[in-house]
Amino acid sequence: TALVAIFCFRLDFLPRPTGPHHIGTTVFTVVDENRPEIFTSGDHPRTLTVQVWYPTTAIQGPTEPYVRDAKAFAGVLDAVRLPHATLGYLSLAQTHALTDAPIAEGSFPVVFVLTGNLGYRQSNTVQVEELVSRGFAVIGIDQPGTVSSALLEDGRRIPYGGSTVVRPLVDQSIDPVSPAPTLDGVSYPDGIADYLAQDPRVVLDRLASGDLPGGLPTEIAERLDLKQVGAFGLSLGGLTTSQWCATDQRVKACAMLDAPMSRTASQRGLDVPALWITRPAEDMRAENWPEHEVTRYAEGQHALYEANRAPAWYLTAAGRKHADLSDAPYGNQLLALAGMTSAGKDEETHDVIRFATTDFFEHTLAGRTDTGVLEDAPWEDVEVTARP
Repeated sequence: TALVAIFCFRLDFLPRPTGPHHIGTTVFTVVDENRPEIFTSGDHPRTLTVQVWYPTTAIQGPTEPYVRDAKAFAGVLDAVRLPHATLGYLSLAQTHALTDAPIAEGSFPVVFVLTGNLGYRQSNTVQVEELVSRGFAVIGIDQPGTVSSALLEDGRRIPYGGSTVVRPLVDQSIDPVSPAPTLDGVSYPDGIADYLAQDPRVVLDRLASGDLPGGLPTEIAERLDLKQVGAFGLSLGGLTTSQWCATDQRVKACAMLDAPMSRTASQRGLDVPALWITRPAEDMRAENWPEHEVTRYAEGQHALYEANRAPAWYLTAAGRKHADLSDAPYGNQLLALAGMTSAGKDEETHDVIRFATTDFFEHTLAGRTDTGVLEDAPWEDVEVTARP
């Protein structure tokens, strides 16, 4: 199976970024001593493996692999009953980033990318690299328990919490029920949206405090513009983005990709520029999603868009599947044959999500004023509506 996957997924599968900046990246650890880790036994603080991508002037150096951890896909492969070796080769796949390269001179707006259920911090590298090439710093986090597999700096591995555990906690964050779901005997009446949103919050706290996380060079931290912070995420990452944007005034712009909205965000609404990237309800039904999931995604996103108290944009890309909005489809015929992605749509879909997220954050965080947001979208099957 692994050999088949290698032939179906090129090692240089990521599209080349179009911006003028080269890309550097480094990995560091943030420990939240005030919050326990709920997805593992024992008395451990919440510990996050964090990766930052940033502009660099370096043109030579070690190339960052797509993932550093060959077991990063363990949870999702278990879910679809494939051997772990199937995607292990992705630890050899190439990105356009140089490992531990020096950061370029200047100050760079910061965009957090938040991870979907059974994802990994690099799962939207196609958007990350485009943003960095155009002058942003991007921060991704492995969120233990909800990512496919989280490897910590001390060698501990926290596996995916399991769908029977994670799904009820996520559902409770959207449509609460009574009695509330529990985890290790603890009840979660509000679900786990805020627990997950505290992950980017504590990373931002540490960066802003000057008490730098272990492994993060001072010169990188000093060039992050923490007054211009945005966030985006796909699926559960989009739900977490909605929660964080609704509860932290430091987040100045947020983009949510094909995601249910948290109950808190739906009730409070958003006060910052926001972008939704999604698909028509009929495309969700075509993937055999249950009707209540279609309602959560399609109606929940659009309702929050309509209620937004700042400029908002709603992009609908027809004829796509959920995983198309991640790195998954690019060049991988195996995923298309398995029905997870849309055959023949990969290049255009990645052009759409690269263009949309970059254009949105350039206007909302980087001060671009020469055009309107998304006014140059050139695709026939992509519809954009806007609320000024």
